[in-house]
Amino acid sequence: MKMKEVCALTGLSERAVRLYCEQGLLAPARTEVRGRVYLEFDETHITELRQIATLRTAGFSLDEIKTIFDEPHLIGQLLRGLRERLEREQGAQSRVLAALDEIDPAVPPADAAALCAALAPKEKARAYENGAVLRDGGMSFREFCERGIYASDSYTSLDRNVDRGRVVMEVFRVLYWLSAGLNLLVNLANGGIFGGLIVFAVQVVLYIYLFRGVTWIRIVMAVFSFFEAFFCFAMMADCWPTVRQVWATTESGVTTQQMEQTGTWIGVAIFAVIGLIYAAVVYFLGFNAWVSDYLYDRSTRN
Repeated sequence: MKMKEVCALTGLSERAVRLYCEQGLLAPARTEVRGRVYLEFDETHITELRQIATLRTAGFSLDEIKTIFDEPHLIGQLLRGLRERLEREQGAQSRVLAALDEIDPAVPPADAAALCAALAPKEKARAYENGAVLRDGGMSFREFCERGIYASDSYTSLDRNVDRGRVVMEVFRVLYWLSAGLNLLVNLANGGIFGGLIVFAVQVVLYIYLFRGVTWIRIVMAVFSFFEAFFCFAMMADCWPTVRQVWATTESGVTTQQMEQTGTWIGVAIFAVIGLIYAAVVYFLGFNAWVSDYLYDRSTRN
């Protein structure tokens, strides 16, 4: 079957067919006459070309189509990628249409700069500081990005940060309530019922507002964690094993000199671990992008 017949049967141009052959998507028989290469196709090639045309119309790239033919077990992954890409394109097209609706056809932009300004995204910038909620029709920030309405190439990075931040905050959740519970029990055991309940109530309020994405709560908790870490390292210094000279008086009135060891390595280890945990809390709550992205995304969910 010659090229012209193939083009007529598939609706493809000769240039497109030759491109697919060059990319290795199909391999027709090749004959050379007087230095010119002729391609011979059969019914199998017609079927393959129609499949390629369908996949191209759906939005797959040539590399993806080659993967579909060579590694069909990856089709599911490719479909997810195609869906995300189409949603971004759909969102971008919707944004452009919305911008076009705001342009008066009777008074079009005067030059390229004015046109670009009119077509530029109108979304608000991300703002952790004031807890701004970027939503469109009730969507969360992540959904906002997934649908392409927020024109950004960093969605993959954001998605990865949100997942990592979730793990960090789950660990923090366990440590926080363990610490709060132990603190309450210690106060109750020492008779400080009122003070212990007040402190516990404050910790509950801080926790609630922390997961609402309020930035100043993170700063407050980070500052308190800093002082807790400082206290733990100070206690560690007191628990450091040392030997000191003491004087002891017996019942008979004889004074003797003795050497006494104070502090234990177990105490050092305990306070060192607690101090390092508090130090990690300071870093992740105050400065880590994973936690920032996770709390921001969480605060904009419905």
